[in-house]
Amino acid sequence: MQNWNEIEDHAYFYLSEINETTDDNDDEVTLPQFTKLRLEYIESNEMMFTVMDGKHKGFDLYFYTNRDKPEDLLTENEYQPIKNDISIYWKNELKKIPQCPQRQDSLTDQMIDLYIVANKFGFYDAADFIRQNFMKKQMKR
Repeated sequence: MQNWNEIEDHAYFYLSEINETTDDNDDEVTLPQFTKLRLEYIESNEMMFTVMDGKHKGFDLYFYTNRDKPEDLLTENEYQPIKNDISIYWKNELKKIPQCPQRQDSLTDQMIDLYIVANKFGFYDAADFIRQNFMKKQMKR
Protein backbone atom coordinates (compact mmCIF):
# COMPACT_ATOMS: atom_id res chain seq x y z
CA MET A 1 0.00 0.00 0.00
CA GLN A 2 1.44 3.36 -0.95
CA ASN A 3 -0.40 5.73 1.42
CA TRP A 4 -2.69 5.67 4.44
CA ASN A 5 -5.32 8.15 3.19
CA GLU A 6 -7.91 5.41 2.67
CA ILE A 7 -6.86 3.07 5.47
CA GLU A 8 -10.21 3.11 7.26
CA ASP A 9 -11.93 1.95 4.06
CA HIS A 10 -10.28 -1.44 4.52
CA ALA A 11 -10.69 -3.98 7.29
CA TYR A 12 -8.28 -6.64 6.07
CA PHE A 13 -4.69 -6.43 4.88
CA TYR A 14 -1.88 -8.80 3.93
CA LEU A 15 1.78 -8.56 4.83
CA SER A 16 3.84 -7.64 1.79
CA GLU A 17 6.89 -9.43 3.17
CA ILE A 18 8.04 -11.60 6.07
CA ASN A 19 7.77 -9.71 9.36
CA GLU A 20 8.51 -10.31 13.02
CA THR A 21 6.02 -9.88 15.84
CA THR A 22 5.59 -11.11 19.40
CA ASP A 23 2.81 -13.11 21.01
CA ASP A 24 1.08 -12.21 24.29
CA ASN A 25 3.92 -13.99 26.10
CA ASP A 26 6.55 -11.78 24.36
CA ASP A 27 7.92 -14.71 22.35
CA GLU A 28 9.20 -13.62 18.94
CA VAL A 29 7.28 -15.06 16.00
CA THR A 30 8.02 -14.78 12.28
CA LEU A 31 4.95 -14.06 10.17
CA PRO A 32 5.09 -15.36 6.60
CA GLN A 33 4.60 -13.12 3.61
CA PHE A 34 0.90 -12.63 2.75
CA THR A 35 -0.29 -13.31 6.30
CA LYS A 36 -3.85 -12.00 6.57
CA LEU A 37 -4.41 -9.25 9.16
CA ARG A 38 -7.52 -7.54 10.52
CA LEU A 39 -7.27 -3.87 11.43
CA GLU A 40 -8.12 -3.36 15.11
CA TYR A 41 -7.28 0.28 15.73
CA ILE A 42 -5.43 3.35 14.55
CA GLU A 43 -4.06 5.57 17.27
CA SER A 44 -2.07 8.64 16.23
CA ASN A 45 0.78 7.08 14.27
CA GLU A 46 0.40 3.45 15.42
CA MET A 47 -1.82 0.78 13.95
CA MET A 48 -2.61 -2.60 15.49
CA PHE A 49 -3.77 -5.68 13.59
CA THR A 50 -4.92 -9.11 14.70
CA VAL A 51 -3.19 -11.92 12.83
CA MET A 52 -6.02 -13.95 11.33
CA ASP A 53 -5.97 -17.53 12.62
CA GLY A 54 -2.75 -16.56 14.37
CA LYS A 55 -1.85 -18.32 17.55
CA HIS A 56 1.56 -19.20 18.87
CA LYS A 57 1.78 -21.64 21.76
CA GLY A 58 -1.82 -20.76 22.60
CA PHE A 59 -1.28 -16.99 22.58
CA ASP A 60 -2.97 -14.60 20.14
CA LEU A 61 -0.74 -12.80 17.66
CA TYR A 62 -0.84 -9.12 16.84
CA PHE A 63 1.08 -7.03 14.36
CA TYR A 64 1.94 -3.38 14.93
CA THR A 65 3.16 -0.87 12.39
CA ASN A 66 3.15 2.85 11.96
CA ARG A 67 2.02 5.18 9.23
CA ASP A 68 5.62 5.69 8.11
CA LYS A 69 5.69 2.14 6.71
CA PRO A 70 2.75 1.66 4.32
CA GLU A 71 4.90 -0.69 2.25
CA ASP A 72 4.45 -3.34 5.00
CA LEU A 73 0.86 -4.00 3.92
CA LEU A 74 -1.26 -4.84 0.91
CA THR A 75 -4.99 -4.17 0.60
CA GLU A 76 -7.37 -6.90 -0.62
CA ASN A 77 -7.29 -5.34 -4.11
CA GLU A 78 -3.49 -5.31 -4.18
CA TYR A 79 -3.30 -8.88 -2.91
CA GLN A 80 -5.76 -10.52 -5.35
CA PRO A 81 -3.48 -10.52 -8.44
CA ILE A 82 -0.61 -11.84 -6.32
CA LYS A 83 -2.84 -14.54 -4.82
CA ASN A 84 -3.40 -16.00 -8.27
CA ASP A 85 0.37 -16.35 -8.72
CA ILE A 86 0.91 -18.00 -5.32
CA SER A 87 -0.17 -21.43 -6.52
CA ILE A 88 2.41 -21.21 -9.31
CA TYR A 89 5.02 -20.20 -6.73
CA TRP A 90 4.19 -23.20 -4.51
CA LYS A 91 4.19 -25.65 -7.40
CA ASN A 92 7.70 -24.49 -8.31
CA GLU A 93 8.88 -24.65 -4.70
CA LEU A 94 7.50 -28.15 -4.18
CA LYS A 95 9.24 -29.36 -7.34
CA LYS A 96 12.55 -28.55 -5.62
CA ILE A 97 11.90 -31.13 -2.88
CA PRO A 98 13.31 -34.53 -3.85
CA GLN A 99 11.01 -37.54 -3.84
CA CYS A 100 11.15 -39.39 -0.53
CA PRO A 101 10.91 -43.16 -0.17
CA GLN A 102 7.56 -44.69 0.68
CA ARG A 103 6.90 -44.89 4.40
CA GLN A 104 5.80 -48.11 6.00
CA ASP A 105 4.39 -46.69 9.23
CA SER A 106 0.69 -46.30 10.02
CA LEU A 107 -1.71 -43.93 8.28
CA THR A 108 -2.19 -42.20 11.62
CA ASP A 109 1.53 -41.49 11.95
CA GLN A 110 1.68 -40.25 8.35
CA MET A 111 -1.31 -37.93 8.84
CA ILE A 112 0.20 -36.48 12.01
CA ASP A 113 3.41 -35.72 10.08
CA LEU A 114 1.41 -34.32 7.16
CA TYR A 115 -0.38 -32.01 9.62
CA ILE A 116 3.00 -30.75 10.87
CA VAL A 117 4.27 -30.23 7.31
CA ALA A 118 1.08 -28.37 6.30
CA ASN A 119 1.52 -25.98 9.23
CA LYS A 120 5.23 -25.49 8.46
CA PHE A 121 4.46 -24.59 4.84
CA GLY A 122 1.69 -22.21 5.89
CA PHE A 123 -1.06 -24.44 4.49
CA TYR A 124 -3.24 -23.65 7.50
CA ASP A 125 -6.56 -24.54 5.90
CA ALA A 126 -5.20 -27.95 4.90
CA ALA A 127 -3.77 -28.46 8.39
CA ASP A 128 -7.13 -27.55 9.94
CA PHE A 129 -8.86 -30.00 7.62
CA ILE A 130 -6.49 -32.80 8.65
CA ARG A 131 -6.92 -31.96 12.32
CA GLN A 132 -10.72 -31.69 12.14
CA ASN A 133 -11.44 -34.58 9.81
CA PHE A 134 -8.80 -37.07 10.76
CA MET A 135 -6.94 -36.40 13.96
CA LYS A 136 -10.06 -35.76 16.08
CA LYS A 137 -11.60 -39.00 14.79
CA GLN A 138 -8.44 -40.90 15.73
CA MET A 139 -8.42 -39.41 19.22
CA LYS A 140 -12.01 -40.59 19.83
CA ARG A 141 -11.01 -44.23 19.24
